[in-house]
Amino acid sequence: MANVGNTSGSTRFEEVCREMTQLNDEIQKLNVDDFGANEEARKKITDMTTKLKELYEETVMKTKLKELYEETVMKETVKEMKETQQ
Repeated sequence: MANVGNTSGSTRFEEVCREMTQLNDEIQKLNVDDFGANEEARKKITDMTTKLKELYEETVMKTKLKELYEETVMKETVKEMKETQQ
């Protein structure tokens, strides 16, 4: 089984995606008589990897939107404070 350590700067999503990709590669290398089971397992891992990547991208986007919103609110608050002081 693939073992992926925590590399600096990587998120848990990225680690899981890498591990699933490695597992997919290992399944492809196996010499298994039941080709159908092998292909089904590989497809499931590929599907899970895709879903994880989508979730990761969605999470990153939400974080960026939240940061942008907070920055905008802060700028508006500072602007209002300056206008009130004048």
